[in-house]
Amino acid sequence: MEAKAMQRVALVISDEQVVQMTTINDALRELGKEALQCDVQLYTQSSSQSKLPVESSSIEFLICISRSHAYPDGSWFDEISRALKPGGTILVYKVLQAAPKETEKWCSFSVT
Repeated sequence: MEAKAMQRVALVISDEQVVQMTTINDALRELGKEALQCDVQLYTQSSSQSKLPVESSSIEFLICISRSHAYPDGSWFDEISRALKPGGTILVYKVLQAAPKETEKWCSFSVT
């Protein structure tokens, strides 16, 4: 039970139905060695939901992968803040429309 409590979690959310593993791996590498050692959970089509399926302050890293410039919006940032542990990091990737296999790092910041 203690090992599970100490496990670091990286949550990947997307408004897409399918997310390429190479995109997720690239994002984890961008976040560094600590993120690569996390238990990764994927939550697709999250823009149709109003709440993330995680407890408050339970996520170390959150990666948002999206095509839409409107996602995540302000209400999602409130929900992301709820889910992130203090000092947690969010990385927002925008999938480029012209080349679906390419992504563009939009922003990355830590929540304190």
